[in-house]
Amino acid sequence: MGITEKYNNKTSFSMTPEEFTKIFETSYQEALENIMNSPFRNSSRSKHGKGILAITLYYATSQQTNTQLSEELAPVFANLFEKVESDCNTDLNTSEKLFSSFYKITVDNEFQSKLSAIVTSEFENIDFEGELSAKLFLSVLQDALLKSLVKNRAQLYQKNATKLDTTMTNSDQSVLYYISGYIISKLQKKTYQHKNLKNQKIREAMTNFVVKQSTMLQEHVKKFAEWTEKLNRGGLKIPSDNFYYFIRHCEIVLRQSIDLGNVNSQTLMITNLKEVIVSAHMVNYYWEILCDNNEFSSYIMESCVSLFLTIRGHSLARAVQLQMPNSTSQHEKPLRKVLKDKADNRKQ
Repeated sequence: MGITEKYNNKTSFSMTPEEFTKIFETSYQEALENIMNSPFRNSSRSKHGKGILAITLYYATSQQTNTQLSEELAPVFANLFEKVESDCNTDLNTSEKLFSSFYKITVDNEFQSKLSAIVTSEFENIDFEGELSAKLFLSVLQDALLKSLVKNRAQLYQKNATKLDTTMTNSDQSVLYYISGYIISKLQKKTYQHKNLKNQKIREAMTNFVVKQSTMLQEHVKKFAEWTEKLNRGGLKIPSDNFYYFIRHCEIVLRQSIDLGNVNSQTLMITNLKEVIVSAHMVNYYWEILCDNNEFSSYIMESCVSLFLTIRGHSLARAVQLQMPNSTSQHEKPLRKVLKDKADNRKQ
C-alpha cells in the first residue's frame, strides 16, 4: 500500500500525502548521499565504519533493494510526522515531540529487527558482512533521514508561505514591508551611537537585511515594496526578501497569539510575546538564513522582535480602543450644555 493510499488525510505540518511522498523520496536519497560524503565516515578505519560505507554504497546504487528498504521506512516516518502535528500546538512542542517519537522508533525492537533482516539478506551482494554493521548503518540512515525530512519540509513550507497570508491583505503586507525597513533603520542608527567592536559586528551582520534597490527583490515581494518606494526620498531602507519574510512570520505568530476579543495586561506583554515569536520555527528558519554565523545573532534577533512588537503594540492598542464602547452614551448631553442649562435654571 502506497503512502498516498494509506494516508489520505494531510500529513504533518500541513503536508499532503503527495507532498510527503515527494519529500521522502528526495530526503531518502539525500540521507544516503550525506552518509557517503561525510568526511567522518570516509576517514573511518574501523571494521564497522567501513561496513557502514559499503552498505550505504550498495543501497545508493541498487534500485530494487533500495526501494524495499525505503518502502518499510516511509509509512513509519509519515505516521511519525502526522502524529506529532496532531499532538502539538506550538513549534517548540513540535520539535520536542518529534525527536521523542523518533527515539521510540529507534528502540522499537520489532521494527528495527525487520529492517535489519532486509539489510542482512543482501549481504551476499555486498563486499562486507556483519550484523552489527547492518544495525549501525540503519541507525545512521534513520538519523540522516529525519534531518533531511525536516530540512526539506521547511523548504516546502517556504514555497507555500504565501498561502498563510490569507488573513493579510496586500495593504497589510505593504505596511509590514515599510515597518521592516524602519526596524533596520532604527537598529543601524542605534549602532552608531557608540563606536565599539560589538556595534561594528552588528552593522556587518545587517548587510544581508537590505538591498540597494527594489529591482533586486523577488517578484512576489516587489508589489509590497511599491508603497515604500513611493515614500522614499533616499533615506528609507529597502529590506531584502528574507528579512521581510522574517518580519512577516513575526506578524503571523503575533496574530495567532492574540485574541482581540480577549485582551488584558498579560496577553500584550512584550516579554511573553517575544518568547513566543523567537521560538517559532519559521521565524528561526529565516533568521538562520539572514544572520547565522554572527556571534551577536541572538541579540540582533531579539532587538528586531522587540522593535517589531513595540511598533505593533501601538496599533494593537488602537484597535482594541476602537472596539471598546464609548464612555458616554449617545443621549448624554455634552458638559458645556449641562453647565449652560444649570446656569439658565439659576437665572430663572
